[in-house]
Amino acid sequence: MKPSDLFAAEEIERARAYHRPLYRALGVDLALELGILLAITFSVVGDWLWDLTGGPWWAETLELAALVALVGALVRLPLSCWRGWVYERRWGFSTQTLRSWLADRRT
Repeated sequence: MKPSDLFAAEEIERARAYHRPLYRALGVDLALELGILLAITFSVVGDWLWDLTGGPWWAETLELAALVALVGALVRLPLSCWRGWVYERRWGFSTQTLRSWLADRRT
């Protein structure tokens, strides 16, 4: 069964128009995450983050993992905001305020 058997051509094109920018944003998000991981792994940034940690090796490992996750989330926050709040509001799929969207991101 093809999509055209169930949906009109206009509906299919509208769905494609909605999803195309989201796929691009997903690619940018992946590139950002990989860039962050590479920067932390192969630059002085990783050494600097490691110096922030302290204690036994297993505690340092957990702290470093939390720091990497935090840095990644902060760097990708603008793109996440566009993808999850701005774009959804533009298409009429959300009426959520920025404040409540940020509160949801925190949980």
